[in-house]
Amino acid sequence: MLNKRLILILLSFVTVLAGIFLAGCSQTEAGDSDKEMIEKVLALEFNGPDEELMELMWNPDNKKVVDGIEVNEEFDKYVQEKYGEYFTESALDTFIRTAGIAYQSFAI
Repeated sequence: MLNKRLILILLSFVTVLAGIFLAGCSQTEAGDSDKEMIEKVLALEFNGPDEELMELMWNPDNKKVVDGIEVNEEFDKYVQEKYGEYFTESALDTFIRTAGIAYQSFAI
């Protein structure tokens, strides 16, 4: 009876350790992936002004009003193609509205 209990405790302990080990390894890989994504976005942002982005944003021919709201579908499409794989939809919207194109605007 004591041997069965000891084996059960040892097996539980080994299972918990294996779970912790596997979770720790997978977290490191996710962190490396996040770092690579951040580096790619920074490279897109700071490798000079994106003249196509600025043209799409500021050209009045690209803008139209739909239900009282100004819409620029070409700009939205370009931003989605360029940055979409690095952000969720809401995060991309926040990024563009806050600081995402500030450098581009000042660099031109």
